[in-house]
Amino acid sequence: MLEITIKPRSQAHLDAIPALLPHLAAFLEEGVTQAPHPSSAPQAAPAPKKSRTPKTESAPAAAAEAQPDPIPAGAEVTLMDLRARLAEISKAGKTDAVKALVNKYGGQKLTDVPAESYGDLLAEAEAL
Repeated sequence: MLEITIKPRSQAHLDAIPALLPHLAAFLEEGVTQAPHPSSAPQAAPAPKKSRTPKTESAPAAAAEAQPDPIPAGAEVTLMDLRARLAEISKAGKTDAVKALVNKYGGQKLTDVPAESYGDLLAEAEAL
């Protein structure tokens, strides 16, 4: 049994599949045991260039829509959870407020904040 998996990584790859199928069928019918040299394989057409259109949404608005649900109340907040959530809030245009909260809870950087304060810091950050 022969199993072939195709995982196209671009539209150009996807578009090239129909052109390859007749060649694959020929290999299977002829019982070819060695693949042909790559230079004899059909060449896929180059992918069309993407147009550069300006974004219509501002970065803070896009970040606000993309933010995941906050960490549930009562859940243990890890440094990784806190860092990820503060980064999202900061990207939403509230960098100065995030820095002020980190300073309020004991440090110049997030790793200076005591672990027992993570929940409180996150709660205040979510309220921004």
